[in-house]
Amino acid sequence: MSEDATFFQFKHFKLRNENAVLKINTDGVLLGAWCNITEARQILDVGTGSGVIAIIIAHKAPNASVTAIDIDLESFVEAQCNFKLNNFNISCFHKSLQNFFSPINFDHIISNLPFFDKSTKSTNYKMNISKHTCNLNHEDFWQHSSRLTSKQGKVSVIIPFDNNTNFDLLAKKYGFGLTRQMDVCGIKNGPIIRSLKEYQKQYDSEVKFDNLYIREDKTGRFGDAYRDMCQDLYIKF
Repeated sequence: MSEDATFFQFKHFKLRNENAVLKINTDGVLLGAWCNITEARQILDVGTGSGVIAIIIAHKAPNASVTAIDIDLESFVEAQCNFKLNNFNISCFHKSLQNFFSPINFDHIISNLPFFDKSTKSTNYKMNISKHTCNLNHEDFWQHSSRLTSKQGKVSVIIPFDNNTNFDLLAKKYGFGLTRQMDVCGIKNGPIIRSLKEYQKQYDSEVKFDNLYIREDKTGRFGDAYRDMCQDLYIKF
């Protein structure tokens, strides 16, 4: 295997994609491309994995200060490697969200967080940490996101479409209102599989809803809106 076989090449940066528990995937790239960080100055990436979301954010908002955390040691080490490799000044900590404390309040928290709650777990303990709520349940996520965000701080996540109602109720419990939501289908006219969601503290107004499909048909042709969203990231676009 060549050296580059362990790397994922984007248009403007490349990431080592070998040791982090959760490998680079469509969910993470979609979230990084979709989230609106134009007004954010302090941004936190929760569960950074290989660091892909943090790097996309740092690329999109070069004047923002980006912090990344991960509970898994190998993921933390790989993220640090990728930040250094691409010359991004991103602070990285080997911490869980529950045990992370900061002297600053974040304007925006972004997370491709664990979302499986009652699903059958893998025999891989580290994969369970990344995909299941055993170490970060949704109540904990909102409680500590509330603690770490500014008075009008925002939170952006990607979750399974079926989790929407419960997730919105927990957000409201901790003072966050839904501002934007984009429902994602894998294929045009197919079932909705994911929801990209943005929340803001002290927000109670009209929500902007949108839809996106990744592929036009079974031939694998990508949808125009998906290509437009990710055109600054993927080489093939």
